[in-house]
Amino acid sequence: MKKVSLLSLVLFLALTSPIPIQTSALYLANGSDPWMQKPVLSYLLLTEDQRLKQESWSLFAALNLSEEEMRSIQQIARVEQAQLQDLYAKTQAIALNESLSLADKQEAIQATHYNERVLSTMMETDQRLRHLLGSRYPIFRNWIYEWWQREQGTVAQLKGSGYPQDQPTPSSVAYSCWVFATQYYGYTNYEIALPDKAEYAYFYGYNGGRDQFGRIVTNPSSVDLTPSVAAALGLGYLQNSWLRVYYYDLP
Repeated sequence: MKKVSLLSLVLFLALTSPIPIQTSALYLANGSDPWMQKPVLSYLLLTEDQRLKQESWSLFAALNLSEEEMRSIQQIARVEQAQLQDLYAKTQAIALNESLSLADKQEAIQATHYNERVLSTMMETDQRLRHLLGSRYPIFRNWIYEWWQREQGTVAQLKGSGYPQDQPTPSSVAYSCWVFATQYYGYTNYEIALPDKAEYAYFYGYNGGRDQFGRIVTNPSSVDLTPSVAAALGLGYLQNSWLRVYYYDLP
């Protein structure tokens, strides 16, 4: 996880208006299996976060992947992420159209078949993984299920205590919290958008796992940054990461 003092982030906020197949009986019984409900592979494998990188290596070890297979599964995640980002970008013009009411936006986005295309993308990912993993696919599914339970607990801890138990709490009088930062293309180079409870929809199924426009939430974004803002905070191009945000001198 990156520590970032976001005095600059607070300044940037002023520059823009926030915008907001086969499963085991265990999965069917409790409904807590994330697979095919939300795209978790790209979150796990492509987030710039040391904790998630360690989890990724644990997955690779559990599946006994060769180096070529590791590259293949990461490429599957990249393809999925790119497809989902493209789908999202195509509906953002509707979501940001201030001349439309919320109901009009919901209806227009529904007409694009956004959710159906997201589900189709996840199905394609699933089929590619079945082909890659073969008899190891059930091991993958069980690992993802167990990891997701850990991840939900970790995120709840981050949001509740503000700092992981296995890391020392910094000496600071400033209020701080962890946020998941993603990147997007805005109308200008320096923009920040604040999704409406997207993070809780992704991790805990808030609003049925949909955003306010009815779209399946495909990443746990707490804040969206344009690439220029992200670069100023030390992130790579289109790189997602957990960030520790510090707020100073709040009223």
